[in-house]
Amino acid sequence: MVLQSPCYGDQKEYVSDCMKLYPDKILATFGKLDPRKRDTTVDEIDKLVNLYSCSGIKIEIPDVPFKIDAPEYDFLWRKIVEDDLLVVLDLGFGDGEYDFNIERLTNVINRYPDIKMVLPHLGISRLWDLSQKNPYPELQKTLKLFNINKKNLYIDIAAIQFFDLNDEHPDKRNQDIVKIVYETIGPDKILWGTDFPTILKLRTIRQCLDFVINQCDFLTYEDKIKILGQNALAVYGE
Repeated sequence: MVLQSPCYGDQKEYVSDCMKLYPDKILATFGKLDPRKRDTTVDEIDKLVNLYSCSGIKIEIPDVPFKIDAPEYDFLWRKIVEDDLLVVLDLGFGDGEYDFNIERLTNVINRYPDIKMVLPHLGISRLWDLSQKNPYPELQKTLKLFNINKKNLYIDIAAIQFFDLNDEHPDKRNQDIVKIVYETIGPDKILWGTDFPTILKLRTIRQCLDFVINQCDFLTYEDKIKILGQNALAVYGE
């Protein structure tokens, strides 16, 4: 599964071609969307889905900063729900005005409790702030969203190694964070991911796998199977 990133420009044509060449290797892709272009947003979503074989859309906030719960964007969330699409919503890795607008996202999910959504990187949840310690109060705000939408909301753990650049594998703090998530929402809602190729600045892919397989010893074998692939097949393969 390929989540397209703003770091590498517009990739929809390239990824679409790769999916046609390797249908057994690439299960799904999610194209980038800038909802601020409201006059063309609906057409762009249709194009991503019908022309470029996207299973849904990815919105990077604050790269395309907008107030996600503003009334003028209700059409966006209605479109996603009505078309039964999945939206991958990156809440931002900084401390700016549009980063981690968890209150606004809570408003959106309250309005559209059936929306299918994945929050990558544990919703970020200000976990790069090392003053955030167990039980990680900002992360708790993210996890409360599952009280509203337990059925169709998911979270991934891609690139969590960037939360603490001074930490080294096996990432003790991240083990503690994932344990909190696991104990709160369960193994069926957690997706593994890499954030490749950026992650290679910090860890090998083998280390990213080892983090789940050998370091998170609170997970059962069945939990690991779900997190490392089974859940993703269920979510992205629909």
